[in-house]
Formats: sequence, structure tokens, C-alpha cells
Amino acid sequence: AGAAYSIKAGSPFTVAPGQTQNVTVAFAPVAAGTFSTNLIVASNGGASTNALTGVGVTPAQLAVSPLSWNFGAITTGGVAYASFTATNSGGAPLSGTASVGLPFAVVTNGSFSLAGFASTNVVVQFAPATTGTWTSNVVFTSTGGSSTNAVSGMGLTPGSIAVTPATLNFGALATGTTAQASFVVTNSGGTAVSNGTAIVSGGPFTIVSGAAFSVSGLGSTNVVVRFAPVSAGGFTNSVVFTTANGGNATNTVSGAGAVAPVA
Repeated sequence: AGAAYSIKAGSPFTVAPGQTQNVTVAFAPVAAGTFSTNLIVASNGGASTNALTGVGVTPAQLAVSPLSWNFGAITTGGVAYASFTATNSGGAPLSGTASVGLPFAVVTNGSFSLAGFASTNVVVQFAPATTGTWTSNVVFTSTGGSSTNAVSGMGLTPGSIAVTPATLNFGALATGTTAQASFVVTNSGGTAVSNGTAIVSGGPFTIVSGAAFSVSGLGSTNVVVRFAPVSAGGFTNSVVFTTANGGNATNTVSGAGAVAPVA
């Protein structure tokens, strides 16, 4: 039958009148490619030529990238996602599964099938319920081998601001002069607080720095307020602090304007 093919059974043969006989041919390619030849059957009852064709493909072989994934720090109760790419570098079809321990989970393509030289994304989520550093392995098993890929991440407490002091009292100040004092905005959580604003409306109070702020986890920043009375009298107002993810606060500012004495 020619190279890559061999007769495994049924040759030579003797066939009684009216009977049949099987001839078993094996195909065993040693390289990738298409192989064609003919099966030649010769007998005292005539001859026959039958075509044989087969395709040799490389074995299925699993490859997964990247080797590891660090989700970084996220707030407890939140969810982050990342993808691993599973690739079949062989020509034969491949089937496999992916699994990982909590607080990680495979959410897409936990079971997958890949044609020769195809690939797919396996999506893993990180959803820490408590604070701390977490590590695990995504274990890929398949008909084309296995792969173990590390995942890690950190769970942080939510950002939360506190503003001190509760009240800024500038005391008595001569009209036409100014004084400045600071509020301290502290983030008691591990997650950074973003898009913070400080606003005071009306009266002789203004924000001179820190009107827009962000505070890193467990960090603090200053918001500076100016008091500039132009008339005599007592003044009270509120500074309103708002953030995108760390809560809000309202703190009081007060002061008195006094006419300077004339000798």
C-alpha cells in the first residue's frame, strides 16, 4: 500500500465462492501532511486498485498565557475580571477545563474545545469578601496537556472620609484683612477616595486650595479656607465635602468682622 500505510490483516487471503474477506489497512503518518496511495489487490480472480488518502496532523498541545495575573487592589465587595488565552498549538482537536479556588472563579469557558491551532479566552473573576492578600492557581487540564497559572489580588476596605475639626472658628478679624485655616480630610479606608470636592457658598469664606481632592488609602489632605470680612458682624457658614466613593461631610466655619479702632 505504500509509505504511511501498512496491511495489518487479511493478506494473503483465500476466499471461498460467494464469500467475503476483510483486508485491514493501517494509516500511521510520521509527519504532518496529506498522504495518498493505492491499495493493490492481486489474485487468481482478477486485480483491484483502491485509492487510500489520509491527513497527518500534529498532536493537540495546550498553551496558556499569561503565566500569571495580578488583579491588584480592589475594594471588598467589588469584582475585577481578567482573561487567560488558551491556545491549541497542535493540529488535532483539543478539549479541556479550567478551575480555580475562591475568592477567584472561572466565569467564562470553564469547559472549552479548540480546533487545531485555535484559541479562546478563559475569564477569571476576583471578588474578595474580606481584606487581605489572596493567591491561587488556575488549573487547566486538557487532552493536549495541562497548565497551572497563578492569580493574586488584594482586598481593601472601602474608602471613607472624616474631616477635622468639626468647626473652624476664625475669631474676630478686622474688616479688610484676611485669615486662613485648614480642614484635614482623612481617608480611613484602604481604597483611594477620588473626585472629592469642597464647597462653601456665600459670606466672607472661600476655598483657596484643596477644593478638588483625592485621598490615597489611609492618607490625608488639607483643604484651606480663607475668612475675609468686609463688614462688622458675626458670620457662620458650612463647608460641604463630597466624594465619588468615600462618603460626604459638612463642617462649620465661623468668624466675626470688627471695625479697627481709631485713636
